Amino acid sequence: MRRVLPFNAKIDEDSIKIMQQCVTEFIGLVANEAIHKCHEKKRFKINSDDLLEAMDGLGFEDYVPLLNIFRNRYREFQERDLYPDQLQSLGSSSREVLPEEEEANTFVKSILRDSEDA
Repeated sequence: MRRVLPFNAKIDEDSIKIMQQCVTEFIGLVANEAIHKCHEKKRFKINSDDLLEAMDGLGFEDYVPLLNIFRNRYREFQERDLYPDQLQSLGSSSREVLPEEEEANTFVKSILRDSEDA
């Protein structure tokens, strides 16, 4: 929340709590839908496909393609054991990078940087 606000902006404690509650509710909503879909398929373990399917079913279909790209890129990073300091070569592959992938690449880089800062 702080990144999109000016440096000198103040965030009220109540606002922070409300945002945390909203995020918690959203995660619970998507997770419950994914659990329901798993039970329908007679499975007990939720995977990323279940979460994306749940988001699609709940009306968040606009986010699913980007999250799908993000998930695939994240798996690539895990397989290659890439770390944030090695991300400069991310776009240097020989194949053409689609605009959606470029957006996902930027997103992945920011997530990895954030996790490194935490």
